[in-house]
Amino acid sequence: MSESILFPIAFIYYFVLIIVKFSAAAIFYKTYYDSKVNKLVLGASLLFLFSAISRIIMVIFDFPLTKFDSSLYQNYAIIWKIGYFINNMGYVCLIFISEIAILKKKSRFLISIFYFISLIISIVPIDIKTVQVISIIPSTLAMIFIPLTYLFLAKYKTIRTRALAIFGGYILFFTGSLIFIEEIVQVFISLNPSQALNIRSLIHIISISVKIVGIGIMIYGYRKKLV
Repeated sequence: MSESILFPIAFIYYFVLIIVKFSAAAIFYKTYYDSKVNKLVLGASLLFLFSAISRIIMVIFDFPLTKFDSSLYQNYAIIWKIGYFINNMGYVCLIFISEIAILKKKSRFLISIFYFISLIISIVPIDIKTVQVISIIPSTLAMIFIPLTYLFLAKYKTIRTRALAIFGGYILFFTGSLIFIEEIVQVFISLNPSQALNIRSLIHIISISVKIVGIGIMIYGYRKKLV
C-alpha cells in the first residue's frame, strides 16, 4: 500500500478512543460503587472495560501487523479473534445484567446464553472471512437487544430523557462499529483503489468520532440510577 497522511492520524486517534473507553468504564463503575444498586451502569462499565482492552489488541492488528492491508488479515487471524472475543465478552456482561435488572430474570438468561454460544461458534472457523460473516449473528443480537432495553425503559416518565439518551448513545456507538465493516469499506475503496489506505484511515477516523460522541451521550444518560 502507498503512504497515507491519514494513517498515522487514525493510529493516534485510536489511543484517544481507548482513553475515552477506559474513562467511561471508570466513571460508570464509580456511579455503580456510589449507589451499589445501579446494576445497569455496572454492565456499561464492564462493556467499556472489555471494549478498551479489545481495542488495544485491534490497534496492534490494524497498524503494526497488517497496516490495514486486508490480504494480511488471515496471517494474524488469531490476534483478531482474541480482540473480537474480548470485546464481545463485554456485551455478554451487559446483556446478562440487563436480563437481571430489566427483564427480572424472566428470560431465564436465554439471551445471554444464546449470545455466548453464538460467540464461541463464530470464532471456531480458521478462515477470518468466515469468522467475520458468522460474527454477524451475535453482533446483530447485541445491536438490537441493548438499545431496545433502554427504549423500553423510556416508557417511564421519570427516566425517559436519560433512557433515550442512552438509547441514542448506543445507536451512535454501534453505527461507529458498522461503518468499517469490510464489505462497506471495499465499496468505497473500489471508487479509488489507489487511495485504499487513505480511504480506510478516513473511515476509521469517522468511526472513532461517532463512537466518542455516542459514549459522551451515554455518560450523560447513565449519571443517575435508572432501575
